[in-house]
Amino acid sequence: MPILNIDVPSQARDKFNSVISTNNILCLYHWKQCGHCISFMPIWNKIINFFKDDMMIMNIEYESMKQLDDKYKVYGFPSIIIYKNGEKLNEFSDSRTEKNVYDFIKQNMISKKITTARTTKKSSTKTGTKTGTKTGTKTGTKTGTKTGTKTGTKTGTKTGSKKIEKK
Repeated sequence: MPILNIDVPSQARDKFNSVISTNNILCLYHWKQCGHCISFMPIWNKIINFFKDDMMIMNIEYESMKQLDDKYKVYGFPSIIIYKNGEKLNEFSDSRTEKNVYDFIKQNMISKKITTARTTKKSSTKTGTKTGTKTGTKTGTKTGTKTGTKTGTKTGTKTGSKKIEKK
């Protein structure tokens, strides 16, 4: 899909209106005189290469944005918004690192079911049950921190003893 740059104020309204209501759009609002925008553009240009085949990408410069309808205006730059069929789906509000922006876009493509240009050939669902028995003894000292999320179902029985020595 194309990357649409809206940077000529006199053409902004027509260009924007011609695509906003019929496409899923990843939109960056920026201002060429904004230091944050200038430092963010290399990150943005790298990220959009991952998504340019999946959705339309639109870069709107501040002077051109002023020509748009009020519901499409922003007041902080740079701003990243995902639109679906002309309505704001989500707005990025985290720190503007490459990973955070990439994850935001990817998550919205999955959780909001954005229709992409690429079609999925086949989807499958895997189900099953895991059963078993675990026996043993654990001795030792453990220090550290563990974070994360784990989902699933596990059934079974566990027997044994657990001994932890403190130092």
